[in-house]
Parts: sequence; structure tokens; C-alpha cells
Amino acid sequence: MIVDTAGMRRQSKVSESVEYYTTLRSQRAVDRADVAIVVCDAADGVTAQDFRIADLAMRAGCSTLIVLNKWDEHNMTDDDLAHERGHVQQKLRLRPRVLTASAKTGRNINRVIEEAIALGDRRKGRIPTSQLNRFLAEVVEAKQPPAVRGNRLKMLYITQVGEEPPRFAISVNDRARVVRSYAYFVENRLRARFGFDGVPVIIDFNERRARRSEVSMTPGRQRRVIEEEVLEDDDVVPDEELQEVEEFPIDPAIDHLPWIDAGDPSLDD
Repeated sequence: MIVDTAGMRRQSKVSESVEYYTTLRSQRAVDRADVAIVVCDAADGVTAQDFRIADLAMRAGCSTLIVLNKWDEHNMTDDDLAHERGHVQQKLRLRPRVLTASAKTGRNINRVIEEAIALGDRRKGRIPTSQLNRFLAEVVEAKQPPAVRGNRLKMLYITQVGEEPPRFAISVNDRARVVRSYAYFVENRLRARFGFDGVPVIIDFNERRARRSEVSMTPGRQRRVIEEEVLEDDDVVPDEELQEVEEFPIDPAIDHLPWIDAGDPSLDD
């Protein structure tokens, strides 16, 4: 079902009761939605108000898509579009895709709907644990985890523990060694690898200290021990019940994107 809300004006212009209730209905629609399509006027680009609406959708757990309407009327060039996409990448933690469309002519509308459906599917999908742990090994190879006071963080295991929105649990040797910059590095790479652009992603770093019996174990054997423990959790779906999902190439440029606050004060460099 598609719900078309009235446009939300800038806060300084919301003075009349009709406009107030329009804003309230839009906020309530976000609370009920799986995917929010934020439609912007191509003449203005993605404005501060558009970013506030997209952030509202993110905090409500919505997948988000940015659409520049009337782009054909304003003769937007490829450089203009690249600028708007870069602006969104710098401002929104979900890194949503920016598409163009014309409500008047119907151009690209089908593409927008297809992308919204795909975002909804990714929001409620499951990734096999084996596929996630291959990804985790790639992350560690790409950038070694940080050392805090001479002790290095070890990421031991990852599994998905929830959906709508996707939630992942990473077992680490010491939660205090997880610094903000590295957690963000992991999140950006997870988002890029599995097509979570515009999808809220939650990552829990759970401390698990090695037991005495595990000290001499190889990393592979220790992962199997952790896996046996994890599978006892009702929120974890065994791999044999899942199919591997599509993977996407990772653009190294994402490693240099600025950190955007998501309200987790426990992660700090």
C-alpha cells in the first residue's frame, strides 16, 4: 500500500492549524511505513527540511529513498545529480539512493516503485551466518581492528538476530575496545556489501571473553564454539533455512565518509 502525504513545509511556515495537522499526519505515516520516499523539488535540490524528514524516517526504522521530482523541467546535468548524491552521502547516515523522476510525465516512476519494493524486501530479509562471517573476515583484512592501550580488538563472529530493520550481533573480545570510527567503518561496509543503502542497520557489539578451554583453540575452532552457542538463540535462523543474498562491490570511497551521529554515546574515539 502506498500512502501519499501532504508536503511538509519549513517549520517557520507552519502557523495555521491545517498545516500543523498535515505535519502531524506525515509523522504518523512514517511511524507506520516500511519505506519512506522523500520527494524533493529538483529546482531546490535536497534541502535542510528534506534532510530532517529523511532523518525522521530513519529514526522510525523506515528504509528511505530520495527522489528529485521535476528534474527534466530544470535541465539537471549529470554533474548536478552527482552533487546532490554527494550531498546526501555527507549528510544522511543511511546513505539512501537519490533517483530522478517526473510526476507530471510519469518518467522513472516505475523505477522508483521498484526500488522502494526492493528496499522493503532488504529491510525484512535474512543473511546466512556463513556469508556474514566471510564478510567479517574481509573487513578485518581491509582494515585491522584498533588497539586500545596496547590491547587489540578482535571481532570473533557475526550473525543476524533481527529484521525490520536488520539487526546484527558481533561477538568481540572486549566491548571497551570498539571505537566509534571502526564501528562506523564496519557499518558502512556492511551497508555497501549487502545493498543496505537507505536501510536502517543496527549492529550490537557483544563482549565475549575467551574461556580457559578456548585459549589454545584455532580461530576457526573458536568460531564453531561460538556458533553452537549462538544457534541456541531463538532469534537466529540456521543457514540451512536461508539462501545466500546478492552481494555488491564496495567503493573504497565510503571509508572516508564523515561520521554521522546516531545517538550512541558509548562509542567514542
